[in-house]
Amino acid sequence: MSHREKCIHKYRGTSEAVCVEFQKSIAEIRRSRQSIKDSGWEDGSVRFVKIQDIDTTRVHKPNFIETFRVDGEWYFAVVDSSKAGSTSLYRWNSNGFYSQQSLHPWHRDTHIDFLELEGKPCLLLSSASEPPVVYQWNRSQQQFLYLFQITDSGNIQMVKHFCIRKVLYICLTRFIGDSKILRWDSQRLVEIQTLPSRGSMAAYPFSIGIRQYLVLGSDYSFSRIYLWDELTQRFQPFQELNMLAPRGFTVVSVDEKDILIAAIVQWPGFLLPDVLASALP
Repeated sequence: MSHREKCIHKYRGTSEAVCVEFQKSIAEIRRSRQSIKDSGWEDGSVRFVKIQDIDTTRVHKPNFIETFRVDGEWYFAVVDSSKAGSTSLYRWNSNGFYSQQSLHPWHRDTHIDFLELEGKPCLLLSSASEPPVVYQWNRSQQQFLYLFQITDSGNIQMVKHFCIRKVLYICLTRFIGDSKILRWDSQRLVEIQTLPSRGSMAAYPFSIGIRQYLVLGSDYSFSRIYLWDELTQRFQPFQELNMLAPRGFTVVSVDEKDILIAAIVQWPGFLLPDVLASALP
């Protein structure tokens, strides 16, 4: 799953994280391509099968999952929002995912984002009880070590990074108060903008062509799309969306259309076909 395509996965009433494995290799698919073309798709020919349960004594209240690769190895992190929990890091070892490290205990974590700072792998982690923290990968210890805390940024629900012209930016989403846009500048993060976001549980930066957008959801009012303005180096209001309580967004391009899809609490998936077509260059 690419970084752009990832969205929030909110788990309610379950403490089980499940790993699945795709049960047919590319070579098998290629060998059977002609028969598929001739006879059509056969139900059950390709399926996902559960291969592993993650230890429920370690993961109490999973709130988000982030997958990433460091030094050729695949990892995933499970954000634990329980009071007594900690975010858990797992590494693939050819037979399954096994515990690698625990991060940030006792803070009711809300979200995590994998990114690179100065070419070094990092994890940006937000929580309900303190400002976001950044961990940096230490190759010799094969662990993520505490790097710094983003001060004056409490009660963050989601952390997302994006790049514009090779410059790194971070969006800190708040449910109460204003969300913040930060820019990585000479070894530090600098706040460049605040955006009203009362009731926001989800943010999603995305690009279409050369244009950069940011959508902020809301539980209390219209969700809003912002467009990056090169002249002011800030996001400017672009469009309001009549949807309440979105928990995740993604953008897909199909049939020469760019489609924004939102996962909403109140009703099934909300589809906005071609909503950004007028913004294409």
